[in-house]
Amino acid sequence: MDTIRAPKNGERVHEGRRIATSLVQSRVNFLREHTRTPISELLPTRVRNIQILVSVKVPCRGAVPTEADTELAARLKVTTEQILRTLGMAPIPLDPERYLRVLGSIVNWGEHASWRSHALLYDETRLIRDQVFDLDTTVRVDEEWLCIGSRMV
Repeated sequence: MDTIRAPKNGERVHEGRRIATSLVQSRVNFLREHTRTPISELLPTRVRNIQILVSVKVPCRGAVPTEADTELAARLKVTTEQILRTLGMAPIPLDPERYLRVLGSIVNWGEHASWRSHALLYDETRLIRDQVFDLDTTVRVDEEWLCIGSRMV
């Protein structure tokens, strides 16, 4: 969040908006600063946003999932969400668009990476697995390392 909309000519700014704007700006400044520097000497950690992705591949007997396969996948989803909630997490199921944005931000680091734009990424006519990597993202695998783009991971 770089700027907060300034009032239009003649628009009255109520005290509540001034307070809310100030609070939002303070929060932005805090997060920007403390993702780079420790929060304090007593709490020498940085602010982090940690996400856990859980993805499963449910085996199917044929090319198209049967009703039993679909029911099994639905039960596994509910069970996994319940386990994560019990652990104090807040699971959010990802639709194909959000899934591609999250994975794209992990593997596509170029300046013009597809996830950086507001354009829709998901193409329902193609398999999701074929839409994760941008065309300019290379993957090299060695027995001791993995290189995605220009980064060793």
